[in-house]
Formats: sequence, C-alpha cells, structure tokens
Amino acid sequence: MKSVTLGRKESKVKLVVTIWISLLVMLTACSGGKSEQILEIGTNEVESIIVYTYDLSVNSMERHWVYRGEDLETVAEYFDSLEGEKLSEIPSSDYSDLMYGVEINEKDTEGYKMLLISNNYAITKNGEYYRIDGDEVRKICTSLKDSLNPLDSIVGMVNHRALSLVENQWRTEFMLPSEFSYEEDERVKLVGDVDTINRDVNSINFAIVNKSDKTALYGARVRLEVELGGSWYQIDDMTIGSKEISWVGLEYILESGQVENYNYKIDFYQPLPNGKYRILKEYNLDDDQLTNQFMTWEFEIID
Repeated sequence: MKSVTLGRKESKVKLVVTIWISLLVMLTACSGGKSEQILEIGTNEVESIIVYTYDLSVNSMERHWVYRGEDLETVAEYFDSLEGEKLSEIPSSDYSDLMYGVEINEKDTEGYKMLLISNNYAITKNGEYYRIDGDEVRKICTSLKDSLNPLDSIVGMVNHRALSLVENQWRTEFMLPSEFSYEEDERVKLVGDVDTINRDVNSINFAIVNKSDKTALYGARVRLEVELGGSWYQIDDMTIGSKEISWVGLEYILESGQVENYNYKIDFYQPLPNGKYRILKEYNLDDDQLTNQFMTWEFEIID
C-alpha cells in the first residue's frame, strides 16, 4: 500500500510541476517572447539608407537619405542589431498615422531591405511582424529626419526647391531640363480656361479634348514645367516642404469626341515666380499603346 500511496504522491507532484511549467510558458509568451534579429546587414556592403516619413493624417510623405561614411555606418549598425519578438499579426487598432519607413540598399545586389515602423511594431518587406522598442526606433528616425535635409541626397541635390528658387528667381544651374520633346498633336489636346493666372490662385481648370477618331488612354499624373531662356525645366516634384505628390496608378479612357474637365490644385507649388509655365500629360491611342505622346497647355503666372 505504501508503494502505491507514494506513487500517487509522485503523480500529483509531477502534475503540479507540469501545470507550473505550462503556466510559466504561457506567462513568458504573454509578457514577451524570444527576441530575434530582424534584419541582417553587412555594414561594409551598404550603399545608402533612406528614411521615409509617412503622415497618413494629411496624406504626405518625406524622404531623407543617408549615404555618407560615419552616418551610414552608425545607422546600418543600429538596424543590424535591432531585435524584436516575432508575431503572427498586428491588431489594426495599433497602427499609427505617423509611420517611418527604412530602406537599406546594399552594393552589388538588386534587392533591398525595408522596415515599416508603426508604434511598437516593425513590418518587413516579406510581411513578417515584430514587436519592438518603438520609442527607440522613432528617436533614431526622428533624429535622421531632423538632421538630414533632402538636399543631402544624391538625387535631391539637383532640382530641389531650396537651391533652384532663390529670392523669387529660378536658378537653372540647379534644375533638371524637361525630359520631353515632341510635336503637338491636334487630335488630343489640353485646353485651359484662361491664358494668364494670378500667382495667388490655388487651383486651375483645364480639359482634355479627344478630337481623334480613336480612344485615348492616359494616367492621373500631371507634370508642371517652367520655361527659362527658351528651354523647359522640370518642377513637378519641387513642392513646398519637399513633400512628394503621389498619383494613383489608374488608366483613364477618353472616347472619340469626348471632353473631360479637371480642377488641378496648384497650391503644392506656391508661391511661384511670374513666368511662362505648362501643364503636360502623357497619353497614347488605343491602336498604338506602345508609343507615348504628349499634350500640353501653356499659361503665364502674373501678379
């Protein structure tokens, strides 16, 4: 009987121990699981790092480049050491309006590594979720945002508003020439409601007119250029505060004989100096979708 009684006690002890171990495992999972490295970065192979700031409350995005020596190594080492608890998903209520994107471009590779930071979470390009120390990551991203001006970027050194527009005068040495040379096609045209526009106006009206006997296909993007010294220069990405304008990737159809009216917000660019400008849009006809053509409307901005 004693041996049987002892056996029962041992069973009870084992059961209690098993329950406690299970509880400890559950508590560990609830309080934060095992942290693991999120990205693997070789600092000697990193060519550039780009930090994006997304403000979804006002639908804006800013981009800041890190591509120089010690700055690059310091940021690369931080994100190489970043750890987090892997999750199966993130509750939608935990996403924030202000998000940071970190893009890491490595030398001699076609791909790139990227993290999206929202509150205390990080999402990789492959759709993996991690719980992280969001405060620390935001400090790093905010520091980069505040200390690195887009003027520091390789691309932004040219065609940047702060360099190109000084004391209300354009400086062509810091501007990119227009990418487009073409002959006007009378079949599909941009038609504005006026030839001159006051520089205080926040929006302009124009229409796309299809006079051809074919269907015209075009996208949402509108380009703005300025004429200086007889040549056209790009200013369509040169907006106040260096905020980029995004365009939906839809294709629009305009049948033969139809007219489509648009109201285009120009306050992204204000104030603009007096001068000659043009709106430019690409299109093609349905019988030749491989050949892009262009329609423009020229106007003057005056006081």
